[in-house]
Amino acid sequence: MTTPQATVDVELDRIDAAEQWLETLREGAMDEPTLAAWLSWSADARNLREFERLQQIWQGVERIDVRAWRQPQVLRIRRAPLRLALAATVVLAVGVGTGLIWLFAGHPDVLTYRTSVAVTSDIPLADGSRVQLGPVSTLSAHLTEATRVLRLEAGEAYFEVAKDPLRPFVVNSGELQVTAIGTAFNVHHGAGKVRVTVTEGAIRVAAPTGESVEAGAGQQVEYTLADRRLALSGADPEVATAWRSGVLKFIDAPLSTVVADLNRYSERRIVIDQTGLDSLPYTGTVFVGRIDQWLIALQDAFPLRVQDDGERRVYLRRR
Repeated sequence: MTTPQATVDVELDRIDAAEQWLETLREGAMDEPTLAAWLSWSADARNLREFERLQQIWQGVERIDVRAWRQPQVLRIRRAPLRLALAATVVLAVGVGTGLIWLFAGHPDVLTYRTSVAVTSDIPLADGSRVQLGPVSTLSAHLTEATRVLRLEAGEAYFEVAKDPLRPFVVNSGELQVTAIGTAFNVHHGAGKVRVTVTEGAIRVAAPTGESVEAGAGQQVEYTLADRRLALSGADPEVATAWRSGVLKFIDAPLSTVVADLNRYSERRIVIDQTGLDSLPYTGTVFVGRIDQWLIALQDAFPLRVQDDGERRVYLRRR
């Protein structure tokens, strides 16, 4: 049988571990093994709650020794081993050597993830869900015992949602709200529109106008900021999620949309330099590791020429 003292010891150990993680993350040098250890430890909701609680406590210069607080007769005050200067939008930033930047932003319970050009990242969430975040994408997550709310600010992400009927999984992107319980779907936010493609299960998509639709596997919901209407259609999930394997597939997409997507994968920015080219329809496949070859082939398919300015920019111009 677990004794009261044993329970206290477990909680004290949890507090000590949370403090150690605060110090480790503050130092900012996280290698892959350390990151894996942090994700494993923080997957326990009790650990994460304690970490978040201490993270707020450490705003001060001093703190009460928790073990001493359990024993009032030897209460002591000691200097804090670290100080967290809480900025208005960024509390903690950790570079993990993979192009993923992980922030505690704004609200202390919100985790924000950002990827850089040509970088994708797999993110395990505390509820058992997983997210694959595409390049140049920003995702924030606020998971509590009562809610699961995420926001994709820009870019693309694939969500595999752990089933939890009591806590709907909500993803906000642009003006859309996507609600699921246990399913898998892709969200693409860019070029003035949000596109949601369901690969498994079902979702509900709501627009700020009050309009909403339900979509199942093999269906897609598209919302364009210009007309603010939801359009439900059939879709090939393999096309929508091919980016996860380093392949981008397009069907009658405006060249401007194609270029906007490729710029998330290209170290050299592609610029459509003349009007009229942006609306040319493109159907085809682009391998993200062979964008230069695609640019060369593009000159044969369209009345344009490709010019490299030598300053990390490539211009598409009419012949």
